[in-house]
Amino acid sequence: MRLVYNRALEARTAAWFGEQRRVNYEQTSALLTEWKKTDGLGSLNEVSSVPLQQSLRHLQTAFTAFWEKRSHWYGRDLVVVDRWLPSSKTCSACGHLMDTLPLRVREWTCPGCGASHDRDVNAARNILAAGRAATACGAGVRPTRH
Repeated sequence: MRLVYNRALEARTAAWFGEQRRVNYEQTSALLTEWKKTDGLGSLNEVSSVPLQQSLRHLQTAFTAFWEKRSHWYGRDLVVVDRWLPSSKTCSACGHLMDTLPLRVREWTCPGCGASHDRDVNAARNILAAGRAATACGAGVRPTRH
């Protein structure tokens, strides 16, 4: 499994220094899936998925540790927001949570308050609010619904 971890770390490093782009968890997972299909790493087909997932978690932990160290170096705090926070589907003005909001919908109007939202800008506002709430009181705080 160390081979998988080292190869994934090498791919991330090469992407960053070679192409100046970041490789996230989902891209790394997709890369591992492709590696399993190659002849050179065919032995991964017999390997349990648990160690592969552990390797991905270790890689994510290493990346998070890197950003924490970097943020402290610059006198900042790194706040990690819950991955499953419904930032795109929650109105940043009133806190109304949409039941469904397909990815193809880029702009939407809140049925609760009538505010018009761009999906990405609204998500950014909600992520900022969640980060500030976690920094202020250490808890996940959402706007109250009307």
